[in-house]
Amino acid sequence: MSNWSKGGWLFRSFLVCLLAIGLAYLISFALNKVNGEVKVFNPLGDLFSKSKGAEEAIGSNADIDLSIPSPDSEDHFDETSFMSDSIPSPNDSEEISPLVEEPGDSLSILVDYTPNCDGITRLREWLEDSGTTPLHIAFFSDSFTEGDILVADLRRMLQQKYGGKGVGYLPLTSPTARFRTSIKHRFSGQWKAHTLLEKGVYTASGQYDHLSGSGEVTFKMRSSVDRVALLYQSKSASVLTATFNDTIVSSHDLSATADGTLALWEERGQNISSLNLSVQSDDIDIHGIYLDGSSGVSVDNMSRRGASGGELTRLSDALCSEMSEVRDYRFIILSFGLNALSTEENGDDYYWYYRKMKKSLEHIKALYPDAVVLLLSVSDRATIEEGNVTTLKGVYKVRAIQKKLAKEEGCLYWDTYRVIQELGGVKNLVEKGWMAKDYTHLSGAGGRQLAKRLYLSLVEE
Repeated sequence: MSNWSKGGWLFRSFLVCLLAIGLAYLISFALNKVNGEVKVFNPLGDLFSKSKGAEEAIGSNADIDLSIPSPDSEDHFDETSFMSDSIPSPNDSEEISPLVEEPGDSLSILVDYTPNCDGITRLREWLEDSGTTPLHIAFFSDSFTEGDILVADLRRMLQQKYGGKGVGYLPLTSPTARFRTSIKHRFSGQWKAHTLLEKGVYTASGQYDHLSGSGEVTFKMRSSVDRVALLYQSKSASVLTATFNDTIVSSHDLSATADGTLALWEERGQNISSLNLSVQSDDIDIHGIYLDGSSGVSVDNMSRRGASGGELTRLSDALCSEMSEVRDYRFIILSFGLNALSTEENGDDYYWYYRKMKKSLEHIKALYPDAVVLLLSVSDRATIEEGNVTTLKGVYKVRAIQKKLAKEEGCLYWDTYRVIQELGGVKNLVEKGWMAKDYTHLSGAGGRQLAKRLYLSLVEE
């Protein structure tokens, strides 16, 4: 073969290879544009692709950090995007990744936004000192904690570590009395309940029970208490008979109170495990009873079915100040948001919720200026769409609003939603029996799991 013919053969071979490569690239590019499932042909690029180990390291989720960073250590949180329909949300698939996040969120469950980033430090100091100076904790919530779900277990763990007795605050009447397990509560008579869901003047409890005639209430505790206190207002003289452990210890005339001020009735004893109160009155409002000890930690569950959190502005400055003899709250927990959510995708930006909750937070901080406030994010709320469990889109907007509010108002922030995802997500929690089949409310077992995580964040992490 001549030199010319050899060169021609090589040239023709080169042209064939070049045409083949070009054709392969064009075909792969066209398919990629159609369905995105075919990788674009790149013979050189593939030589320099990442190793399998490197891809896994980059693509995997980091472990969630339960430490408490200062706001400055976080990624930037976009304070203007919370009211926009463009807020990213997890892919509406059946399985929600526990670490799918809006841009700017850190991987921390608990964030300290208090002015000097010392909120958690102050709380832990108060807990350690509660043996000599009792620590009263207020837990304001909606139906997420009714029946003492979550709160009972948080209270139990705190009291086991730091001391304290009893369930703390109780209303005289309650729609959840029959299924509350932390105490047996029964009532009868001519009681009429008023709550902060209606206009009125309220103490921090957010409820008073009016009596015109006779009424009775009975409590049987799971563990004994040393102190029983009752707050009331009365326009006429009333008679209260108290029975501890089946023994009458007090038959007391409750005098009328002047100008709507609060009055306190209190009895102390040892190992009080049951209590019966019988009241006769023409006109008395009882703002709650408190069952606890003289030291340690108390956790008052002020849950309100149907509440959004905006109603807290109805708490009276004067009455909350007066009740400080019984309850001077230094740690306040707020857990709201479920009742703000719409089940319809209507483009709601939830700015109305931002305004209401901002006013409530400002009011709470004005009532208790020395307190540390912890804002819990909305948990999760889902519906069934075409057989799939789907989180309501409003969850992501309300959660972003709550984090923004915590930052603006100098509160601690705890990401309840993220913890729910860590525990397996709504679908798995329902299957385990940790959540009700409404895909919204926790069972007792689910509340216990959430309480453990909250306790660890507050006390030990």
